[in-house]
Amino acid sequence: MANFAFSDLHGNLDAWRAIQERTSPSDRLFCLGDVADRGPDGYLMLREILADPRITYIKGNHDDLFVNGVLENDHENFIHWVYRCGGQPTFDGWRADGCPIRILEKLRSTPTREVLVTKMGLMLLSHAGYTPRKVALTSLSDDDFLWDRDHFSDPWELGARKIFVVHGHTPVDCGYFGRVPIEPHFYCEGHKVCIDLGTYRTDVCALLNLDNLEYEVIRV
Repeated sequence: MANFAFSDLHGNLDAWRAIQERTSPSDRLFCLGDVADRGPDGYLMLREILADPRITYIKGNHDDLFVNGVLENDHENFIHWVYRCGGQPTFDGWRADGCPIRILEKLRSTPTREVLVTKMGLMLLSHAGYTPRKVALTSLSDDDFLWDRDHFSDPWELGARKIFVVHGHTPVDCGYFGRVPIEPHFYCEGHKVCIDLGTYRTDVCALLNLDNLEYEVIRV
């Protein structure tokens, strides 16, 4: 059995199928959010991933927009999700499936962060990422775990302690990291790693082994 993480597939069905081929029934998988919208197959993927007993789903900001837009009748969030986040194909898929509320309720109930102990140490998993400090993170809210990017400039205060932060949310070839090869971005002295490879437009995703922090870059 191995522990793996992936993130931000955004409707790219080929990427999801490739991850399925590379993992076994005994593995434990952590999806760091934003499976749906942008690409054409987001709703199908969302249904499959939420139903996969191997997978712990960690909510992303696009997931939150979808849920709030529909279940909370939040018109502003819904319009933003459809027109700025490419949510129309996912919404159409949900409607064609009979508008099952249980799918959205299950997505709404997913956590915004998880903690996993592996051979490497303590893995702190969330969609947007954050920086653990010597004092408690009492000031952080769910919105921070879903949306924040300010933490990229934080210093690492915990020295060589075996604590690692794994997240998505920000494609590694964007301005936060400069022009870099399409592969996971390790920073904060190697204690933080972003695994969002902009899959919806690059057809590239990362499968990170949380037991050793080795990864495979999958091109579909």
